[in-house]
Amino acid sequence: MISYEIADIPLKHLRDVGAAPSDRPSSFILSNNIKNLIIDGELRSNLSFVSGGTIEFEIPKSYYVSSVYTELSLGSARVKEQCKNVNLLCDGGGQSAWILITAYYASFFMLNDISKASGQFSITLSKDELDDFKRNMLIPEHEISADNGSVVFGVLVSPSENDGAVKLKLRKNGVRPHVFAWSNFYSIISKINGKIARDSNKCVHFNLIKNISSLSNIDWKSPSTVRNEWNYQNSTLYGENGDNIAREFRRILSNYDTAIAWGGKIRLYPTSENTCASVAYVYHVIRCAYDFMLNRLSIG
Repeated sequence: MISYEIADIPLKHLRDVGAAPSDRPSSFILSNNIKNLIIDGELRSNLSFVSGGTIEFEIPKSYYVSSVYTELSLGSARVKEQCKNVNLLCDGGGQSAWILITAYYASFFMLNDISKASGQFSITLSKDELDDFKRNMLIPEHEISADNGSVVFGVLVSPSENDGAVKLKLRKNGVRPHVFAWSNFYSIISKINGKIARDSNKCVHFNLIKNISSLSNIDWKSPSTVRNEWNYQNSTLYGENGDNIAREFRRILSNYDTAIAWGGKIRLYPTSENTCASVAYVYHVIRCAYDFMLNRLSIG
């Protein structure tokens, strides 16, 4: 399986930026999150602004790593409850559409935590938060403004040439959070391609997970698209029609090994049943990677 390779991406990022045991906070406080750290102007250094909505600056490495640990610890408590509810709905014979949506959101939040630990994520700032962020920065108003009351930045964190610091690059984008999350996941998992080239079984899983998470794949639908269809667009999926389509989804959601065996099939076509089942497959792949990452970081 490729879950361990996926988990190694955030673990490698933290090693690359020089994360140390002393960076781990003694307690996890909600205000010690990555967004607040980015907004806090007093910690910035080597600030530069590039026309087109891109901002670059550095912050102390210890503060950044501490905020990542905080996000993962607090986020894991939410994910634990979400996964517990997935199991309760499955065991209790819950409605198929609601089980799918619950499994999707569990995957979405796990994915966001993996992305934050990988140094490749998005943040949304309200107008007031943007004003705080821009304070003492000579940025033209027309370059970065809060459209419709908020602004979304894609964030890329990398090691700095300056000892004890990390470099942040923020670029304004107009992509919706769920669309960005899966597009970003596609970019993150693309990094493992060379590591599994000689393992045919892992290549099967790698190609499937990339096809599912890709927003440009003409065959498979992204989990976000599937979620939208089941939650908003097709009310018949909340009845017998949905239960029939979701039989395979429910079968593989109930068991990790069954899900991995399903995804390991060489010929797997994006029928409506398989597209629905792909949400369960992605749930198990991401959950395994997420749990392994937290275990290695001694979180949870």
